Amino acid sequence: MKNVDNQSGLIIRAQWFDEGAHQFNAFGWMPVSGNVSNWRIEMEFNHPVSDVKCWKGKPKKLSDDGRTWELQPMPYNKILNSKFNFDFLAKSTSDGVKATTWWCHDGIENDSGSSKPEPTKPIPVKTVSTSKIPSKNNANTTPAPKTNPAHERDTISSNSSFDKLSYNKASKDHCKRAAGNLKTQSTTTISFEPASKEEKEKTKYDLNNVLHKSILFYEAQRSGELPANNRVKWRGDSGLNDGCDIGYDLTGGWYDAGDYVKFGLPMAWSTTTLTWGMIEYGDAYKAAGEYENALDQVKWALDYFVKCHIGKDQFVAQIGHAERDHEYWGRAEEMRMSRPTYIISPKNPGSDVVGESAAALAAGSLLFRETNPKLADKYLSHARELYALAKNYKKSYNDAIPLITEFYKSWSYEDEIAWASAWIYRATGDQKWKNIAEQDYSNFGIQYSGVESTWDSKKPGTMAVMLQATENSKYASHLASYVDSAMRARKTPKGMVYVQKWAPLRHATNIAFMALQAAMAEPKLPKASQYFQFAQKQLNYALGSSGRSYVVGFGQNNPQEPHHRGSSCPPIPQTCDWAQSGRGPAPWVLFGALVGGPNEHDSYIDSRKDYIANEVATDYNAAFQGLVAGVKCKLIGDACKVRNYARPSINLPLPPGKSSSAGSSSPPLPTKATSAKDTSSQEFKNGNFEQSDNGWICNGCNGKRVTQAHQVHSGKGAWEITGRQGAWAGPAQDFKFGKDLLPGNEYISEIYIRPQGNDQEADK
Repeated sequence: MKNVDNQSGLIIRAQWFDEGAHQFNAFGWMPVSGNVSNWRIEMEFNHPVSDVKCWKGKPKKLSDDGRTWELQPMPYNKILNSKFNFDFLAKSTSDGVKATTWWCHDGIENDSGSSKPEPTKPIPVKTVSTSKIPSKNNANTTPAPKTNPAHERDTISSNSSFDKLSYNKASKDHCKRAAGNLKTQSTTTISFEPASKEEKEKTKYDLNNVLHKSILFYEAQRSGELPANNRVKWRGDSGLNDGCDIGYDLTGGWYDAGDYVKFGLPMAWSTTTLTWGMIEYGDAYKAAGEYENALDQVKWALDYFVKCHIGKDQFVAQIGHAERDHEYWGRAEEMRMSRPTYIISPKNPGSDVVGESAAALAAGSLLFRETNPKLADKYLSHARELYALAKNYKKSYNDAIPLITEFYKSWSYEDEIAWASAWIYRATGDQKWKNIAEQDYSNFGIQYSGVESTWDSKKPGTMAVMLQATENSKYASHLASYVDSAMRARKTPKGMVYVQKWAPLRHATNIAFMALQAAMAEPKLPKASQYFQFAQKQLNYALGSSGRSYVVGFGQNNPQEPHHRGSSCPPIPQTCDWAQSGRGPAPWVLFGALVGGPNEHDSYIDSRKDYIANEVATDYNAAFQGLVAGVKCKLIGDACKVRNYARPSINLPLPPGKSSSAGSSSPPLPTKATSAKDTSSQEFKNGNFEQSDNGWICNGCNGKRVTQAHQVHSGKGAWEITGRQGAWAGPAQDFKFGKDLLPGNEYISEIYIRPQGNDQEADK
């Protein structure tokens, strides 16, 4: 190892005290001439240092007292050929940290094959201070984590039937331009087709207006070079150098919330969910005149995910250093901090973020299949390969992306894998993918779900997608069980479902979207009308039924101070800095943004400083937007035809068994009896079966109790029910025969019953 002398530097960017320790972050740079290999950076500090976290080098402590550390190459940067920047976080025993660094390597490998490096000189460190402490966001909590072993190796092939997949190619052309561009600003263009008076009487609010503004929120979150039809005119081009650190054009996508990190996992879930809402309720968007805008909305993110797929087993999961980003309050177009790229690969797996991205692209292929089949093929090909990467190298992305646990920690990756295979099956109808999806569903225990449905919890969504794709009664039962449980969750005095203090309205509308999917499922679930009423009530709460709207720019007393950097900045050329983080109404209206919402007592303070209640994010609006479209579809009737994926014949949900395990599947139908005792039967005409505390009761059937009911799809208005002794016990779901029949089909129902008071005999 030889030393070289370069024009190098290291800056202590910020120092603060938190979690009982002095902490700091630093930024360094090393000019490189030619190809440099086997490099090392040695750092000697004036105070003991610990917990060094670096994203471009592997930290190694060289002295017992923690004063001397070394940075070693990562697998992807063992050979350098251009200026090398690095940054790190660390803890120290005292403030006032300073350091001396040495830049070492074996030599410069050029075309001639030799070089003679010069000896190094100590590099003095500049120390800078900041008045702002990096913000901590530990809010995305979910149930207690499972311990994940070292990543498991599987063997799944994408087996794409389309043309050979084309990956994003290395390019630094975009690195020659400025990182941002904002020359002029003006207010957002608002232009939508108002809902009719008759429609508003049904929906209570102008849902066309809400859809229009919700889409505008996603346009306000765009990163990259904005299109000519940009309607959010206070925004400009930004993040134009994203990917330059690894030599790829990774511009595009959405900024996550009020900050400027492109977090892959919540962005992908938001995209999947928005796309899902469009697949199910596309006619609502069309009736509102927003369908093309909505297509642009999701395509912006989907095309970014295609860019992020930089190799067969390489996927970019994040752009931007979260804590350094949160130190900055200003315009996206003017940010100049380094924005590192984080890559998922077999050596650094991330099944959760890769699986979710596969789901988004598969859903996108289904959405664009009719209008742009070539684009749909491309999305589907990437989805298949990303699924293989997620499944073959099973591990959470928490280890691959340092600091992510403070922002978007993933508590499991299994649900994302099952979610992805469900979407790929739904997009293809391929029996092979059906088998994979069903295996994932079973192997990963998808039916056992908590109340949350979020960027980190895909179990409820997977139940619904599998039901829509297969119409299997098992998935109907699981989805109904989930929604029943969610509807019993804690509520505020005014009726909002309350899951946790961080962005509670996001949770309420996410759950409501799942209830809507259950309400709109075909065939109708027993409590479909109750599910819809619940979903509409949660939507109305967000739109104003509680006394105020929680959607920026819409409705009565709507939020004026969302926790959002860009909209808080005054018009150029005025300065935007941390002073704007606490001031009054935002100069630019962030139309359509759903804020975090009130506390458990329905109390809400409209203050930018309160990021728990006033944060906005792409994942807050995703299910909310689908909920708006779905409610509009349901209430305007024939003008909005919900897309029906039903097959000609189906099995309705069967009653669950006595097992206390939530979501357990129903036992199989009993075979027809063969004994003399079982063959006796009696006909009952037009029976109406309901649940009682003791089981199922057949009204008009002399009080017989139903042991199990099986219904095969059909279409006559009256029922002919046959009672027969059966041998299956257990309570059942609520439903009545003879409702919601589809015309033109034949309906047959087999009912297994037993007389009350004869349980022992009947169960033999």
